[in-house]
Amino acid sequence: MTDLLLRRYSDYPDTLTYFRSYGVYQGDIADIQIPTAIIAAADDPVIPIEDFHNLKTAPSTNLFIHKKGGHNGFIDSVLGPAWYDRYMLRKFKAYWTRH
Repeated sequence: MTDLLLRRYSDYPDTLTYFRSYGVYQGDIADIQIPTAIIAAADDPVIPIEDFHNLKTAPSTNLFIHKKGGHNGFIDSVLGPAWYDRYMLRKFKAYWTRH
């Protein structure tokens, strides 16, 4: 289904090309200089959690691995914001307070 959608509605010829175009590979973020947060879930059905454990990250990178959350499902309640919404807001406020 993804191949069909990509061929029909994008410039990508197939799923493999699509995923390779934005994947993060070993060493890609090892030297990143800006503070970075990577948020993942152990029960993600799309990206195996081992991929995150094997990343080489810079000291400026924080890796958060939640037990549950699926693939981008870090929602506190049906009506409320996601966990990362509040996290990002705190980080942005802290940055703008310092600058």
